[in-house]
Amino acid sequence: MELIYHYDAQGMYKGRTEARISPRDGEIIVPANATRVAPPEIGTGECARWNGKEWSLAKETRGEWYHTETREKVIVGDIDADVSALTRTAPLTDFDYWTGTRWETDFAAQEAYNKEVADLVVLADLECIDAASIRSIRSILVALADNKKPADADVAALKEKESSAAVTREKIKK
Repeated sequence: MELIYHYDAQGMYKGRTEARISPRDGEIIVPANATRVAPPEIGTGECARWNGKEWSLAKETRGEWYHTETREKVIVGDIDADVSALTRTAPLTDFDYWTGTRWETDFAAQEAYNKEVADLVVLADLECIDAASIRSIRSILVALADNKKPADADVAALKEKESSAAVTREKIKK
């Protein structure tokens, strides 16, 4: 049994099949983009390329990579591409940095970021409380301007918002 070795339009090895024999003359049929020459053994991270006469091995760099400085995903479409600033391993967090051999997480930066976000959430809560308080104060002032008793609901809402604001202010102090 003889094998036929197939390649794509760029000469990249695609696989092998058992050769078929022509019923007319008994010769082996070699289809387009195929050869009877076996490729060399392909190692990890390699690919075989047919140049029309022989096979050569090339570094398989096609596919998904990650930039070691920016952590961005990069799609490489060429073999033997310069991937010196890339790794196949994806970073796990936005705070990972490349050590030269693997990703490490900068826990101090992650903690500082988390604190900053928490502070922003507290400030946003305080702004919401203040906006709600302003609405209650406005309603109370309108009632007083009309020589009316402010609505109990507005007074209660203002007291509740001020209580929430006091709790939020304490969070900010921490």
